Amino acid sequence: MALYREVAGRIQQQIDSGLFSFGERLPGVRKLSQSMDVSVSTVVQAQRLLEDNGVIAARPRSGFYVCQPSMPETTLPAAGLSAAQPVPVTTGEVTLFLGQLSQQKECAQLGFAIPHTDFLPMRALQKSLSSAVRQFDERAAGYTSPGGNEALKQQIARRMRFAGSEVDTEDILITGGAQEALTLALRSIAEPGDVIAIESPTYYGLLQAVESLGMKAIEVATDPVEGISLPALEMAARQWPVKACLLMPNFQNPLGAKLSDDNKEKIIGLAERFDFMLIEDDIYGELSQTDQRPRSLHSYDDCGRVIYYSSFSKTVSPG
Repeated sequence: MALYREVAGRIQQQIDSGLFSFGERLPGVRKLSQSMDVSVSTVVQAQRLLEDNGVIAARPRSGFYVCQPSMPETTLPAAGLSAAQPVPVTTGEVTLFLGQLSQQKECAQLGFAIPHTDFLPMRALQKSLSSAVRQFDERAAGYTSPGGNEALKQQIARRMRFAGSEVDTEDILITGGAQEALTLALRSIAEPGDVIAIESPTYYGLLQAVESLGMKAIEVATDPVEGISLPALEMAARQWPVKACLLMPNFQNPLGAKLSDDNKEKIIGLAERFDFMLIEDDIYGELSQTDQRPRSLHSYDDCGRVIYYSSFSKTVSPG
């Protein structure tokens, strides 16, 4: 084995053992050559090899730093099997358990899709709130009309255009959070005992809403890449009187799946053919990692089948 490869292996071993942690600067070339009793050129060759392998990275005029270790490739889960029949939803114990965990600081809150405050525009929020209080005076602290502030609805209507949806302000209702919007949507189209098709797996808060209204859920297999299975949804609609389908077409929680534009059109066709409503949860629609925000399911709706709701909790702040 070439000497520089042996030196690279020794440095790699030191990193793996925790002697040098992620983000830490490695000792200089001369120091390494002295401690390992090799020439400077051998150390340089070893560093180049480690850099090519993504173990360390150079910073101009600073030296080499340890890179974050690459995550092992994981196999995506297969779409789960659909339930044979609609069933009452029971989430009480799970919700209570997650609530208890949220009070433990040592636990990573993977059960709650809450953005860390470091990602939120806190300074911009402070400036905006101060400006609003000065500009709107007592109106900023008073009640507004039951449907919501008109100026806010105008801004939401404009923002909806980025998702491809053309809406009028009279079609928009401001609610106290997405959960209230979901509850109102379900109550407006279904009654206790009605069957609601849901993605499997799905966010437990959606199950809570179905449970609180005494409705039944039928699970529909959902792929981590393609999203909800259209054949499985069609099969459920053929066998059971599905009143509505509750789904997240863009960046589904917890799988992260995104329905293709073609499938968004097809699912509206299914709803029309089997006479059920679609409730679109687009709370993650604006979190695209590309410049192009994905179109909403609502933007393909020409027959009044989609009730759309979203929130600013993931982009502005939960509060």
